[in-house]
Amino acid sequence: MKKKQLKKATSLPLYKRYPRYVWVIMCAYVVFSSFLLSQYLLPLKAELYIKKGYIMNVLKKYSLSIDLIEKAIHYAPLEVQYKNELIKPILSYAEQQPTQKRALSFYNYALEVNTEILKKDKFSPYSHNRHANIYRDLLKLEPEKKDEYSKKIAYYKEKTVKLDRKNPMFLLMYGHFLNSIGRGQEAIEYYTKGLEYDPNLWVGALELSQIYSNMNQEEKALSILLDIDERDRKSTRLNSSHLVIS
Repeated sequence: MKKKQLKKATSLPLYKRYPRYVWVIMCAYVVFSSFLLSQYLLPLKAELYIKKGYIMNVLKKYSLSIDLIEKAIHYAPLEVQYKNELIKPILSYAEQQPTQKRALSFYNYALEVNTEILKKDKFSPYSHNRHANIYRDLLKLEPEKKDEYSKKIAYYKEKTVKLDRKNPMFLLMYGHFLNSIGRGQEAIEYYTKGLEYDPNLWVGALELSQIYSNMNQEEKALSILLDIDERDRKSTRLNSSHLVIS
């Protein structure tokens, strides 16, 4: 009797051998497992695309690099570093555009991406500095918007310095910007602070000397130039001693 029942059960179609709820559970398991597998593969896909995008950027194939990094961001939208990488080929590609209109479209795209970065990383001085630099590039293309862009550059440069008060490059860049818009007196403070952190940034020292000269403060200007000369002499003697020792 049992053999007959077993034979009858095995002769039934597969979908009739088990209750419906069993099939529902099995289907749900398969779907869920597939979903988990696909989610597991997403970061791997993103990593593959970001590597290819980076290589294309190095090879100066900027359009292809942008496409590949955009795909990486599609698979890993929360990765801020991928968006940082995307801005590099966008800006390089913008410089290659034959028309102002096309160049503007890519600079504005870079602004959009960097704005997304700033929303997720509000305390990054590098992102704020990059925002200022993008507006600086836009100013070159649209000089008629000087007032608008200059305000934005000043805002983001100042924000950069506030977020990293001990970075000599940020201090000197902000000083350079202030001096370029006729605010030389204010620029002195940032040049001075920057050179305190790194006295060997002689380009900044030369600019500071020029500011003092323009303000008819020749003694201060000369003092800075003499200091640069002395540092250069010491550096030359040090390099010469290294050559003798080696």
